[in-house]
Amino acid sequence: MKRRAQLALPGALLAGLAGIALAKAAPAALPGAEHWQVVHTFRDPAVSNVQGAFLAKDDPRLVGRELVLGPKAVQINFFGFGPNGSEANLDACSRVVKTNKNTRLSTLLTAKLQKPTTQPGPTPQNMGLGRDRVVLATQYRCQGTPYSGVNGMATARLGPNLLLAILDDQGTLLLEPWPVKGPGPGFDCSAAASSDLARICRNAALTSLYRSVATAAARNRSLATDPVLATLQKEYLTKRAACGTDDGCIGRAMSEWLGYLMQ
Repeated sequence: MKRRAQLALPGALLAGLAGIALAKAAPAALPGAEHWQVVHTFRDPAVSNVQGAFLAKDDPRLVGRELVLGPKAVQINFFGFGPNGSEANLDACSRVVKTNKNTRLSTLLTAKLQKPTTQPGPTPQNMGLGRDRVVLATQYRCQGTPYSGVNGMATARLGPNLLLAILDDQGTLLLEPWPVKGPGPGFDCSAAASSDLARICRNAALTSLYRSVATAAARNRSLATDPVLATLQKEYLTKRAACGTDDGCIGRAMSEWLGYLMQ
């Protein structure tokens, strides 16, 4: 059976989800850091291409991921696994310079998100961010690693428990404080009857990736009717189960299946 080609993701940051393996445990905490969880991703409805926006509103590959803002360092824990099984933190900057400036939210969106010149710029209203207002924007510049996805990021507080983050021209995120107890995979871990499910419960990266797969599967209306996808789902579950306790193998199987579901 001919498999569907895996979806190509836009931007260096999203490419890392399919091409970079991450640490097998949660990254080390940054002293004095704020931990934020992605609750929404936005697409400007005026833009027909993928530049400046993720491929989908509330993209399952991004929702639930963690942004850590430290006094002098930043890291983005968008967990994914690649084909080589190596371990690396997807995106981190250990030396960051921050610049604060009061600006209108509409000005920040227009300045940060690149748009075709024939299209109107984004507004808080068409991005689902409510009314325009003055916000304190923080610009991040990464020293030593200029190609980091963190370099050029801007954030703005939209409320006491609400943060907007614009990853240069790659996408727009809305975040809330990270739960005191990190979110689980979405099933009862005490009833996990197989090695792969047990590892998903114990590994923060796999837990996060499992939630993405579950969300994408729930949104894919073709899964129940497309015989090709149904067959691929059975192959995926068999492949993941065969991984046993191999975290890299489990993660790669889930990443591949997530790519099919997001087509």
